[in-house]
Amino acid sequence: QAGQRALRNAALRLLTAEGDADAAALAYAQFESATNMTDSMAALGVLSGIDHDLRVKALAAFEARWSGNPLVMDKWMGVQASSTLPQALDEVKRLTAHPAFTLDNPNRFRALVSVFASSNPLRFHARDGEGYRFVASQALAMDRTNPMVAARLFSAFESWRRFAPHLSRLMHGEIQRVARTQGLSKNLFEIATRSLG
Repeated sequence: QAGQRALRNAALRLLTAEGDADAAALAYAQFESATNMTDSMAALGVLSGIDHDLRVKALAAFEARWSGNPLVMDKWMGVQASSTLPQALDEVKRLTAHPAFTLDNPNRFRALVSVFASSNPLRFHARDGEGYRFVASQALAMDRTNPMVAARLFSAFESWRRFAPHLSRLMHGEIQRVARTQGLSKNLFEIATRSLG
């Protein structure tokens, strides 16, 4: 059964690769008929990358059904954080104001902010640098609550030298901004200064 689900969901991703209205309808049909979390999340993952009303409808329905389950809500946050849509960062920012999001919950923070930094290279490395600014600011905010989580998040900047010059400069600027911030924890200060090297 697990193999059948994996094959079905691989086929769904291929059939919906164009991201058009037909793809949204196909993914939503699976979302509605899913009898297990694997198929439901696979369909939601496909819909998260399609700019269509059915995407919004599915996300709302999933939230309404699972809002009382913290682990499943982490998945709901994560699938939105990994969306490749142009508005993905704006939606992640909006979700930081969601009642279910709090800096006191490291798992929720990782599900949203860390997933964006580690699993959404298209939007994290956006040419305007907004992804970098957002993640660096979130690391600073989390540093007051959980320095280890903040430092782990900020490790996304360690490979800044490997990117195109324009992106490298933007990443380097954010590393400098964090390193110069007063009152940093030892954890975040060490990773920032080590990244500057």
